Amino acid sequence: MLLVFHSGGNVLLAATGYGTVIKYLSGTGKDDGVLWDFYCTAGMQSGIWKKIAVPSCWELQGFGVYNYGTVFRGRSSSEDVSLRTGFASEQGKYKTEFIAPSDWQGKVVRIVFEGVMVKTEVFINGQSAGPAHEGSFYEFKYDITPLLKFGATNLLEVTVSKVADNPSVMRAERQGDFWNFGGIYRPVFLEVLPASYIDWTGINAQANGDFKADLHLGPGIKPKIAEVTGQILDTNYQPVGAPFSAKTSDYAQGSTLESIQLSSHFDGVKLWTAETPNLYHIQFTLLQNGVPQHTITNQFGFRTIELRTNDGFYLNGTKIVMKGVNRHSFWADSGRTLSRALCYEDARLIKDMNMNAVRMSHYPPDRDFLEACDELGIYVLDELTGWQSAYDTPSGQRLVGEMVRRDVNHPSILVWDNGNEGGWNNALNGEFAKWDIQQRNVMHPRSKDRGVNDPHYPDYASIVRESGGPAVYFPTEFLHGLYDGGAGSGFHDYWEVLRKSPVLGGAFFWVMYDDGVVRTDKGGIIDNSGNMGPDGIMGPRHEKEGSYYTIKEIWSPVEIEAPAKGLFPGFQGTVKVRNSYDFTDLNQCSFSWEYVSFPKPNEGRAGHTVLASGDIPAPSTPPHGTGDLQLKLPPMDGVDAVYFTAKNSLGQNLWTWSWPVGAIPKPVSKPATEKITMQDIAGKLVVNSGALELQFDKTSGFLTSVNNGGKNIPLANGPRFIAYTHTPQGRGTVKYSDVAGTNTLTGLTSRTDGNDLIVEAHYEGALKQVNWRISPDGQLKLNYTYDYEGAVDLIGVNFDFPETDMKGITWLGYGPYHVWQNRLQGTRLDVWHNYYNNTVPSVVYSFDPDFKGYFRDWRWATFDTSEGKFTITTPMTESYLGIYHPNDGPVGPLLALPDTGLTFLNVIPAMRDKFLTQERMGPQSATKQVSGEHKGEVTFDFDLK
Repeated sequence: MLLVFHSGGNVLLAATGYGTVIKYLSGTGKDDGVLWDFYCTAGMQSGIWKKIAVPSCWELQGFGVYNYGTVFRGRSSSEDVSLRTGFASEQGKYKTEFIAPSDWQGKVVRIVFEGVMVKTEVFINGQSAGPAHEGSFYEFKYDITPLLKFGATNLLEVTVSKVADNPSVMRAERQGDFWNFGGIYRPVFLEVLPASYIDWTGINAQANGDFKADLHLGPGIKPKIAEVTGQILDTNYQPVGAPFSAKTSDYAQGSTLESIQLSSHFDGVKLWTAETPNLYHIQFTLLQNGVPQHTITNQFGFRTIELRTNDGFYLNGTKIVMKGVNRHSFWADSGRTLSRALCYEDARLIKDMNMNAVRMSHYPPDRDFLEACDELGIYVLDELTGWQSAYDTPSGQRLVGEMVRRDVNHPSILVWDNGNEGGWNNALNGEFAKWDIQQRNVMHPRSKDRGVNDPHYPDYASIVRESGGPAVYFPTEFLHGLYDGGAGSGFHDYWEVLRKSPVLGGAFFWVMYDDGVVRTDKGGIIDNSGNMGPDGIMGPRHEKEGSYYTIKEIWSPVEIEAPAKGLFPGFQGTVKVRNSYDFTDLNQCSFSWEYVSFPKPNEGRAGHTVLASGDIPAPSTPPHGTGDLQLKLPPMDGVDAVYFTAKNSLGQNLWTWSWPVGAIPKPVSKPATEKITMQDIAGKLVVNSGALELQFDKTSGFLTSVNNGGKNIPLANGPRFIAYTHTPQGRGTVKYSDVAGTNTLTGLTSRTDGNDLIVEAHYEGALKQVNWRISPDGQLKLNYTYDYEGAVDLIGVNFDFPETDMKGITWLGYGPYHVWQNRLQGTRLDVWHNYYNNTVPSVVYSFDPDFKGYFRDWRWATFDTSEGKFTITTPMTESYLGIYHPNDGPVGPLLALPDTGLTFLNVIPAMRDKFLTQERMGPQSATKQVSGEHKGEVTFDFDLK
């Protein structure tokens, strides 16, 4: 057991008995940094001693120079990139003091650095602690026992350089496609050990209950009198099975012993998987002459991982598919300095997207994140740094050892990655096995190697061609995000192919969140280094984008096949359900239904009211099987929609499906006003209905002016027929051409129909007819007809409305996020409120859904404007409401979308990813071939109350 003490800003962890004492000299993360003295040699706040929080990236504390790695990518394997103009090469000099208690005498004291960028020189009381360490992402330590003053204050000095002496370290780390920071960015602590101690352990706990552990011992342990015992504990620290031991005298040779192996077998163990992350602890005790010297406790899981040739990955004898994402260790306000809470939040977000895997791109993560993956159940690809350039062999050997020794016992780690995209040194492949008792597979991301086909950013055609094998198909980067592109866009078509692959090992999105960092040198703006960093499913502070929910729905391990008309009150029957879990029977899940009603447009609120609800018995359905849900929904009037929810065994939402019930809400009827009048004034038809005045241009037929009670509502110049298509091209911005043609007014007429006035325009061109019905209650019904033949990305009718007058929208439809033609999943039918925002990817972030974009299957919408409110309704299904157009990024936008104002559409554009244009992303992404007549209907209610 561990005791935790706080003393003078330091956290002290001490194991009871004969354990290791841990004394933090820094904070444990971004939120509890300890102030040290600091001197920066160049850039911001340089040339003067100041204070800095440790751990931290010094740029985020207002020191030094910011650099993004690929800006300084070397032109050859021998180039010294540190000599290139503009390369950040400053040093940071740190100082702090600590007391080494007198009762530490006779013990071993080591100083441990969990991560420092890039070169680290350590001095204790003016004396070097050992050779400089080079390598930014690896834990390293020094035995400083001989340098300490016990019972007195000690001086710690650390010099950190952004430039390593070894060119291969610079190429592997500092030319990567990510931000380069400087500083002691992970915790620093003292590790106090007894004179005889266990240095580190390697555990191999197999699914059949076999247990082995290599215990690597500190120097000077005499084999003839040493013994090691082990006791497995459950998560409540209760014993599991009998203790077991090994006496070193049984096989040890020589005068000292470096390692010893323990082994045993346990029946009935609970296995670790992403779906059942069962964990155990093992308590090891080193004894000499029967006297305990040192006790440590490690966490582990029983599980067996194997890669079968021309087949896939198997965990505990069961084939698995890894559904994952690439993740940088990153936070906008602190760079690579994180916290335990943030690491767990990241892991929970991954699980919430119905993912089960993560790739550490492109370096080992914080300890806390791996612990979160162990506890929550996430498969991990742990990666040696090497972004398209590799470490030399001596450096790589040292860093592989540091990486594996720290991470070897995490059951979540299934694979080691040796570099990225050619950034590997094949001489290091065997180096992992020297330290890894489990002998995990070593992979090379973006290669065809060792029986694995790992393409990066395959297009749809290549997935169709290659995912059938024979090599295990395992793209560790695909659907490259950029701004609002990639990720969920195109994913439906990709997954429909991948899920049928007999050799699929998994797939990993690029990337989890934008690498947008706060620039302390530029007034706190978020900087993504142009279009290099804004690649995420979320923003740099976890602002969710539409793709987040698209992925969540498509990767839901529970899938349903509802009747064609969906579910409705009184439904009696069977719903097919498919189980996409690898280990879990659906009888471990829960299912429920809800009847809901929605607010009316004049109520001015979002959300819904639950009218009734109930549970649905979960069928016993094995992994990858199908079953039947027996539904007996009661009849009920007044229901607007049915919701169906699936939850996992922990009660966490997997997905909620929704279906409308009955007719679309009709506009709210109001008392009739005075009789409608019409005048022909200066080339315009002027219609008055009480306080409402409408003007129609006689040369175009457009509605050009709306005025209600003296307030001008700037809806004008429509409906205009619009149609756009794009020409396939390379990786540059996709540009759209106007293919609407000429639509010439051939006649504008008016007539009465009962109490209503009809204004009707006829056109020559694709737009055929526009019919306005103005009622005495002030409502306007628009019916329009167009006839178009051809391939389009966007088609419908539009109006002008100045963006400056918009405040927000409350609407009924599938939201709250805007959609693309190839990103329709991830929404739910409800009443939503989207505040006006001008979110610009990589520049302006918001936790609210975007205001601009194309919104799916809308029923009604109330716009809040500077002149009041107006409501529109439609009976049309499978229609889209366009509000201006989604903002694309400021640098190299993916789509040069046309400005279309307020639009009513039946085709919307598909989105691309960073590298692939739409025509390479599958059927859903293709331009749509339309043919024949299309009719649309929208009713306007200009009620400004």
